[in-house]
Amino acid sequence: MKPNIIIACPIRNRAWILLEYLSHLQELNYPKENIAFHFLLNDSIDNTKEMLTTWKKCYEKYYRYIKISEVNFGVPRDLGECGNGRDGDPSITRIRHNYTYKTLSILRNLILDFATLDETCSYLLSVDSDILVNPETVNDLLMVLSTNKDIVGSCISNGNRCFNFLPLSGKREIIPENQNPFEVKLTGACMMVSRKVFSNSKIRYSPENTGEDEGFCKSAKSLGFKCYVHVDPRGIQKHIMKKEER
Repeated sequence: MKPNIIIACPIRNRAWILLEYLSHLQELNYPKENIAFHFLLNDSIDNTKEMLTTWKKCYEKYYRYIKISEVNFGVPRDLGECGNGRDGDPSITRIRHNYTYKTLSILRNLILDFATLDETCSYLLSVDSDILVNPETVNDLLMVLSTNKDIVGSCISNGNRCFNFLPLSGKREIIPENQNPFEVKLTGACMMVSRKVFSNSKIRYSPENTGEDEGFCKSAKSLGFKCYVHVDPRGIQKHIMKKEER
């Protein structure tokens, strides 16, 4: 019998990519009766909420459940969330460090708390709302976790020669050769963790220089957990930061 998983993420002003994001999640090669979703809306001013609510009404009968929560902070808009990219804009960098990472930490910790309450959930998969996953992502990550591991990210290209992990070597633009999966200092963006991790109240997200995922990985590693990354042999998934990259 397949284990139950929750797929979750915070969502803000994602109307420009939301339907593609959800479509890719629907195409995951994993039994829908073993999948639940938890989306945390925050401070959206586009029609993300309406789109997500409509999608839930159409498809919730196929899944364990689809939960939509809303928590608003009233923080300034992070223009990078609207498909404008991030590089080279000091205003985006300033907002992300002063506001975005803090609010995302709160939201992701709420996701951890909710997943812990679902006693039937064995794994939590966090997928950022601008990542279009490959169909075998769940199976690939579960395969890695079945080998006595608890935290694994799927290798994601950020489109700027860097990836969604910091390898033990410290060089973000290098994928270790002849290792799959491989241990890393930190990962995120598309990351699956076991119940042993997400139900541990001492493991939390917190704002760090590269984002809240760094805080989560540091927290887990301080308790003896190791982080790994898996490279999909069918092709590295992309982090869609600009509308024209779709």
